[in-house]
Amino acid sequence: MKLHLPFALLMAVVASFSSFAAEIPSTYTQIDVWDSYELESYTTNEVTDYYAFNMYLDTYYSPAPLISGGNLYFTTAEGMSPVSLYFEDSQSGAFYRSKTLTFDTLNKLTFTNIKRDGEGIAVQLGGCGELHINNVTDNTEGTNDVIFDSISSDETAYRGAIGATGADAIIDISQNGSVVFNNNANGGIFIFDETPPSLIDSSVPCLPDCRTIINSPEEQPDILYTGYISISNNADVSFIGNKASYTGENGAAIASNVQPVKILSNADVVFQNNEAVGNGGAIFLRSDLDINYDHPYENDITIDGNTSVLFSGNKAGGSGGAIYISAKASDSYSGQILSFPGDIIITNNGPIEFTGNSAGTYGGAIYSDGKVSIQGNGDVRFSGNIAGTNGGAIYSEGDVSIHANGDVSFTDNSGCAIYSSGTVSIRDNGDVTFAANDLSSSDNSIHSSGNVTIQGNGNVTFSNNEISGGSGYAIDSSSGSVSICGNENVIISGNRGSGIASSGSISIRNNGIVDISDNAMSTNVDARIAFAVIASGLYSRSNGSVIIEGNESVRFKDNISYQNTSYFENVGPELVSHSILAGNLKLAAKTEGHITFDNTIVEVSSGCSFNADYTDADGQLQKATGDIIFSGSSSIGIIGGASSLYGGSLKVVDGASLEGGSLSVADNSNATILLQDSTLSYSSDISIGKTNTLTVQGNSTIEAGTLTFAAGAALNLTLDAGHQETAALSLTGDLSISSLTIKLNVMSETEGKYKLISLNGSYDGDAWNPNNLTLVGSGLAENMYSYNLEWIDNVLYFDSTAMPEQWIWSNASGDGVWNTTNQNWHYDVSFSDGKDVAFMDTGAGEVKLSGELAPASIEVNNTAGNDYTFTAADGGGKLTGSTGITKLGEGKLSIACANEHTGATELREGSLIVQHSEALGATAAGQATLATAEGTTLRVENSSHLVLAGSNSIAGNVEVAAESTLEMKGSGYAAASSTVDGTLAFTGAAASTSSAGTLAGSGKVKVTDSQVAFSSHSEFTGDLSVEGASASLSLESASCSTAGKVEVKGGTLSFSASKDLAILEGGSLNFSTEEERAASLLARNVNIRTGAMLSVQDMLGMTAADSMSTGENVGLAAEMFNSTIGADLEVTRLTLTYGSTLSVDSAHINLSGGSLTLAVPGTQTDKIHLDLVTTAGLTLESQLLLFSEVNSVAFIFNQTVANTGTGVYSYNAADYFSSEWVNEDTKLVYDSGKNVLYMQGLGVIPEPATATLSLLALAALAARRRRK
Repeated sequence: MKLHLPFALLMAVVASFSSFAAEIPSTYTQIDVWDSYELESYTTNEVTDYYAFNMYLDTYYSPAPLISGGNLYFTTAEGMSPVSLYFEDSQSGAFYRSKTLTFDTLNKLTFTNIKRDGEGIAVQLGGCGELHINNVTDNTEGTNDVIFDSISSDETAYRGAIGATGADAIIDISQNGSVVFNNNANGGIFIFDETPPSLIDSSVPCLPDCRTIINSPEEQPDILYTGYISISNNADVSFIGNKASYTGENGAAIASNVQPVKILSNADVVFQNNEAVGNGGAIFLRSDLDINYDHPYENDITIDGNTSVLFSGNKAGGSGGAIYISAKASDSYSGQILSFPGDIIITNNGPIEFTGNSAGTYGGAIYSDGKVSIQGNGDVRFSGNIAGTNGGAIYSEGDVSIHANGDVSFTDNSGCAIYSSGTVSIRDNGDVTFAANDLSSSDNSIHSSGNVTIQGNGNVTFSNNEISGGSGYAIDSSSGSVSICGNENVIISGNRGSGIASSGSISIRNNGIVDISDNAMSTNVDARIAFAVIASGLYSRSNGSVIIEGNESVRFKDNISYQNTSYFENVGPELVSHSILAGNLKLAAKTEGHITFDNTIVEVSSGCSFNADYTDADGQLQKATGDIIFSGSSSIGIIGGASSLYGGSLKVVDGASLEGGSLSVADNSNATILLQDSTLSYSSDISIGKTNTLTVQGNSTIEAGTLTFAAGAALNLTLDAGHQETAALSLTGDLSISSLTIKLNVMSETEGKYKLISLNGSYDGDAWNPNNLTLVGSGLAENMYSYNLEWIDNVLYFDSTAMPEQWIWSNASGDGVWNTTNQNWHYDVSFSDGKDVAFMDTGAGEVKLSGELAPASIEVNNTAGNDYTFTAADGGGKLTGSTGITKLGEGKLSIACANEHTGATELREGSLIVQHSEALGATAAGQATLATAEGTTLRVENSSHLVLAGSNSIAGNVEVAAESTLEMKGSGYAAASSTVDGTLAFTGAAASTSSAGTLAGSGKVKVTDSQVAFSSHSEFTGDLSVEGASASLSLESASCSTAGKVEVKGGTLSFSASKDLAILEGGSLNFSTEEERAASLLARNVNIRTGAMLSVQDMLGMTAADSMSTGENVGLAAEMFNSTIGADLEVTRLTLTYGSTLSVDSAHINLSGGSLTLAVPGTQTDKIHLDLVTTAGLTLESQLLLFSEVNSVAFIFNQTVANTGTGVYSYNAADYFSSEWVNEDTKLVYDSGKNVLYMQGLGVIPEPATATLSLLALAALAARRRRK
């Protein structure tokens, strides 16, 4: 039914919507459509008719197909909201043979449930026709906007929901919302050129089918075709469940005969469960042009810039389960071959996934006659794709490039993951994984007729790929080379079908860890076909070079293949592990890296290069100094050519073998060949150049013409008890040496004869010199004392006898450094913690400790003149652990560094010189002890302060240098002599000793809270200090004369009863108390000589002292004695001689039972003064004696002389020389006959009572002072 609206209502409807944005070509006739039935009257077959249908209602349903030879344009009318256009349930298609058909600015465009049993299906374009579907969207997320669903045809000639029969047809679906092609029985989009063109020599500019002419092949042609299929800038795009089910039909989703296919800049793109009877389960592109010329025309399949791309579950009865392109042509024009190549280009997308696609023949996911380029995408995944023959994931007649993507994985594909007749390049991706691909016949995970390059990726893994029949490899280049370089790590493991094969070279360079292991050939094949053996690790098929260099580490292990009985003449098939069959083999292990062959056979036809210089990833030349290792049942067979080792180590261990023509190690390579229970078998010679080493462990054999050692080479042998019966090294040929150094590591602890070398040939070289033998390691070598070398019946014997217990210092390097690396010990070994070490005369001098060293024990046993000094090396060094030091021999040991060891130091002989406060380690903390024997010398110097705590035993001589200190805080000081020019201190009760020997020197002896007794001190002129109430210093054997400072701060300084103390000029005698305890001085006579000082700050008690004397003869200068005495002075007899003045302030002089003697020569009565000032007093409990040559001596009293004892008068200061008692003639007179002091003119003073000749006890004095 037709719907007609009044004009006013129409205007209102138009005004209510936004303006229409689409621009209709001016040549079009614009027709307003109000009802879908109105469309019928506008259908025409005329080419010249152009119609622009402006749709005015919300929804249109087309009742019949529209047939037009002209151009049709459907859009929403201006001012209207976008309308929806539906073509549904038609039995005659929708559009047929339109030239240009455009749908623009619609809400939805839907073609559903359309059938056609005649011509066309949903949209059928004529030659040069175009379809444009643009700006169709309802802007609702999750809904489909462009829909082609359930469209089918009974005609095999008319295919596709959209079909075109012209080579220049254009299908443009862009700027839409979601685009869906689902469940279409005869394909989604199909362009077929019914009459493929041939090359035409004509100047006609355009044929009816719009092809451009090539005038001649010599000219650069223009675009031959302008058609294309483009799906771009849409929201999600999906082709799901489409079929191309008639015989020969290709490309169930998109099929093109000539035009390029472009899927660009969409959101998510999905091709799923599409199925074609022919080729290309989802996308098919084939060029039927039989011409071949290089021109700018593109006939590629391009998938670029999409958010994500998924090809899943697509199926092709022929090739290309998901994508198929064939653009090869083979015609010629005027004798010249021309071609239009077509490629598959998948670039700049998000994640790419091909999963579960299948093909009956080639290319389970992708088939290409041209190139395949997958670059710049996110993660790329090919999983579970199946090919009936080759290329389970990708089959390409051209090159395959997989570059700069995220992680790349090929997993669980069947029929070879990548098969290329060109090159394969996998570069600069994230991690690359080929895993669990099933190779159903003689095929490979990667097969290339050209070069295979895997470079600059993250971790590269080929694992668990399996060939169920035939022979194949993880990587195989049938006509080129294989290069695996600059990847983080490379793992080729667990493949059943071998590892890497190449007809050219195989290069594995500058990777991280490389592990090629557990790969195996799955069937028995004729080894003659494979040039000796089908190798399961690396196989250089045409004797190309194999280069393995600059990797962090490389391992070949347990790669297994079958040998064929027809070639090897074995009884049955034999499992053999193979890795490399090469023309030339180059192995270079970088420094601290390694290349390992474990249970691996290597066969080389043109020689081997071991650890030659190599070029790293930055182009810099590097030295190869790592390890190359053959172990287990490994062997390397070199059929022809020479082999050379240029550095590092070549290790043949655990029964492995090397065979070849010749082997040389160049001079000054510092290289090592290690044999451990293994064999070197060379038909020619083996030469070991200067500075190189042959190391033999276990029982090994060298089969060669001549084994030659150049001067400066070394042979290292490890011996055990079994070598008393069997030689460590067996030589089948000749031996030639020059000054060979043999290093023995003797593991056995059994003395006797050991067989080093057995020789079947002749010997040429120097006589065997035991001086060239160096012992290393454990067992006998560690404990060897004497040894000898001798030839007996072509066997070189090593004869060992008595063994010392220590490692002995040799300073072999001359640098004097003791660390864990330098071989400065006998037998050329390096120190390790826990060893007993000894320092003998050899190597005496400075020993520089480097790092923390913890030997079990240290013994220094050196003769006089062979002295040692332990110092810290640059960077620091010290002794640690529980070790102790034992000094033997008459030589000296100086220790000038700080140490932390806790063991005891024992000086048995010679001298120990301490030059650092912490030289003896934890001794200061009381955790270790020092013991010195009689006759030894302990010296402390270099401003050191050595503190000895704990239990010590000091019996030898002790020397303390100026500015240095020895402080005893522990017990055991019984030195025979102590020469102190610095300070010798005893601190605390634990340091007390009654058996110190003689004391000498000019330093200081300080006793604090200790009791110390020296047996002799006559040569000591320094300071004495006693401090603490319980402290005492006893000097027994001789009188003491000192110009030093004698201090008694409480405690007692004592001399034997018959000995004197003399304070010489410049010295002083100082007293003070500790804890109200009198400072005591025990001596016979105390003489304060001229220039000396007496200072009493509190109280002095001189128990059992005979006298304290001053004067010129015994030397107390007046100016020195004028120092104030503020303490009580108690002494038996006090003598002041000529020139002396005794000043007493607030003190009391007590001559209990003694006498005060004032002695002057002649009439010098003014030279002696006894001044009592302030509250001082003088107590005379006996006699006051004044000796002079005359009977009258003036004695001046400035204060009262108190009468505190019987027989002494008191003189009162107020009555000082008063006229009542004295007159001008009164004098103080001494009556020598009566032995009394009297005042002349007053009469005779009564004679005093007899005095007791003893001093008061110190305790009484202290008690009396407290009472005061």
